[in-house]
Amino acid sequence: MKKISFLLLIIWMIFIFMLSNQSGSSSTSESNIFVDFIYSIIHIDKDILVVIIRKSAHIFEYFVLFLLMYNYIRYYSIKSKFILSIILCIVYSIFDEGHQLFIEGRAGEVLDVLVDTIGVFLGYILIRKNKL
Repeated sequence: MKKISFLLLIIWMIFIFMLSNQSGSSSTSESNIFVDFIYSIIHIDKDILVVIIRKSAHIFEYFVLFLLMYNYIRYYSIKSKFILSIILCIVYSIFDEGHQLFIEGRAGEVLDVLVDTIGVFLGYILIRKNKL
């Protein structure tokens, strides 16, 4: 099970990396698919909708990353599994945003690291609350 946990973690990290590796125009095109769909259901300002969808994607990506990270780390006899999982996810977020500085039409943003951290802490809260 430890190997499967590791494999799932690596696949998710690659998935995040690949999304960040897209050009700005490709990323916007993909986001616009969701924006147009949501807009067809509820008519709110599209600029606000874009921000909500893009930031929600960050939260979701790092929520899942934390769950997978903790699931893998829990197999080791490390004293602070939660703290290590949180730190590794935030470091990955910083790396990911730094990587975007080199991608056409993308920007690495401190705000996105903070939004990613929200996802990490939501994962932490879920696990702690459910004592998983």
